[in-house]
Amino acid sequence: MKTGILSINFKLYQLGSFPNNLNNNAFFFKYKKIIYIITLHHNLPINNIKLNDNDLDIHINSQWSEVLILNINKNINLLNYNIYNKFYIRLPKINDVTYINYNNRKISLQVINIIFLPFNDISNFLLPYILLKGHTNIDNKSIGYPIFIKNKIIGIISKYDTENDLLYVLPIYIVIKNLLKKDNSNIYNISSKHIKITKINYYNVSDNFIFNRNLNIKIPLSTYFLLEGDNKKKVIFHYFYKKIYKKTKKIIIHNNLNFYEIKKLKIDNDDNIIIHGNKCKINHRLLALLRLYNLNSYLNKIFEELNNNNNSNWIIL
Repeated sequence: MKTGILSINFKLYQLGSFPNNLNNNAFFFKYKKIIYIITLHHNLPINNIKLNDNDLDIHINSQWSEVLILNINKNINLLNYNIYNKFYIRLPKINDVTYINYNNRKISLQVINIIFLPFNDISNFLLPYILLKGHTNIDNKSIGYPIFIKNKIIGIISKYDTENDLLYVLPIYIVIKNLLKKDNSNIYNISSKHIKITKINYYNVSDNFIFNRNLNIKIPLSTYFLLEGDNKKKVIFHYFYKKIYKKTKKIIIHNNLNFYEIKKLKIDNDDNIIIHGNKCKINHRLLALLRLYNLNSYLNKIFEELNNNNNSNWIIL
């Protein structure tokens, strides 16, 4: 019998004596005639990935989302697995019913909201998440499973809030955008400190929200730049500067934002742990690893270091 879920193993960066093996769920996804393995990196620093005894190469280790896309290994027998190729990019509506295939059961799950959260839990760059009411037959081992409507994938379970019985689902559109972008290693943005943006291309901006026709909802501007920013990507801006209306020709969304600002502290955006001598670079993958191991004392030490010396982004662990 075919299965739709892969159990893959992450070997994380080795931090002290902490275990660095992490099991994760994944699935096969076919897009534009190419088959990929789709999973989530949860912002953790990954050194190696295996499916059974087969090494898997990383195709995209997204630095603007949780998405991790892997190339298939020629030793994997695809006949043993379901390969999904149908999907909805539009977000479902509140009260729509989705479902998950879990433990050989088809379980219905109701949409209760669409929310925007920092993709790495710390930055001001927000991604949409579909919020589902949980089910007694689902647990946190469902993270990484696809969610469906009418046999089409709408997203991937990213987080499970056991206390409030809620599932956070990352839309499949985020996976598609990673496959379409030329550059998934940078955060793109436009400095709007001294201007008020009123329109981008054909869509009006109101209260820093803009309509996204693919998702079919209004999204924050920070989300728009996160989704649409790409290498040499150009847009047309309408804006006010000192109460004077202006319209630009096509301009490039900048890609020079390679760090996150948290309480005015700069946290670098790398896709892994960076070591130099006896020091470790402070970046969001390191912070995620420290949170995984509940090393709050190290987190406090890092923020103290940044507070005391804003020019330093290295620390001795």
